[in-house]
Amino acid sequence: WINGLLDGQQLEGGTLSAGFEMASDDKSRLQLLPLQKLLLGDVAVKAGDDVLAPRLRLSLLPRITRAADHLRVRIDELSLGDGEHQLLGGKLRITQPLPVSADVPLRLSYDLESDVDALMALPPLAVRREAYPLPAAINVHAKGDVEVLGSQITIAALDASIAQAARAAVVRVLSRQAFVLPAAGEAFKNPRGELASLSLRGFDLAWLSALIEGVDLQGSIASADLLLTAPDAGRLAIAGTAPLRIDGLSARMDEQQMVTNLNIVTSPGIDYSAQRLRFDLRQLSIASAGHSLVRGNLAGTVPLATGGKEALGADGRLELDLRALAAQPAVRRA
Repeated sequence: WINGLLDGQQLEGGTLSAGFEMASDDKSRLQLLPLQKLLLGDVAVKAGDDVLAPRLRLSLLPRITRAADHLRVRIDELSLGDGEHQLLGGKLRITQPLPVSADVPLRLSYDLESDVDALMALPPLAVRREAYPLPAAINVHAKGDVEVLGSQITIAALDASIAQAARAAVVRVLSRQAFVLPAAGEAFKNPRGELASLSLRGFDLAWLSALIEGVDLQGSIASADLLLTAPDAGRLAIAGTAPLRIDGLSARMDEQQMVTNLNIVTSPGIDYSAQRLRFDLRQLSIASAGHSLVRGNLAGTVPLATGGKEALGADGRLELDLRALAAQPAVRRA
């Protein structure tokens, strides 16, 4: 029965069951209350001859409240799976102020968790797994608030993390203020001040190899705490709030070994605009096998605009161990 409402997809098999009661409370709010979970079981989702999900199942506990000044939808105990795999779980809150106005946004609050292994097992993604390999046992958790006003979407709050089983969050992003997503083709009109923080713990650099053609990385970002800010209109800056540490960095480019077993510590800073990119590596330390290769401070500018006033350049003070550096493959070949 639902296929007529879908565009390009078809549902095969499965059953839908639900039970509700209508009630009114002492505040004259009309409520649609669940008597049981809404259940959709063992549905095959197809697009033409392609199977998108062979045994999709959905369960949730919905509640709808209609008051004089708002319509609120609560979805608790949300669970979306395919066969024995749990794809997504969590809860949602949707609040639409009434009457609907061009000045007051709809608000969506969410707290969701997803198993990436289960998602990658779906047929459309499974065939791409070799081209885009991901580490095993990855879990994504995100919670926050989104406001929608016409075509404008505002990220009011965001706390998202990626973790592996029995480990703390490998990556965590936390917004510091609300910001509006730009429409297609428009530039990002960022607000001023602190935008978001990013932290990484034990991030395996090999995960990036699949995204960079011809480059094979080994090692890990042991720790990184970065703050994204907008100092002025059109500028974005990233600064380390604690020293960034990379352990055991090895890199190959086009089958040639470039560096091996480097341990890097620095307090980084990057300042970006359309005209130039500035970087600052303070208290830089590069070592290998217990030997110091590079120590000091380095800053520089990379021009990005053709014909701009900014010039390519760098300055700083570095202490180099040339004998230890010569042991690195890229230097040895030079």
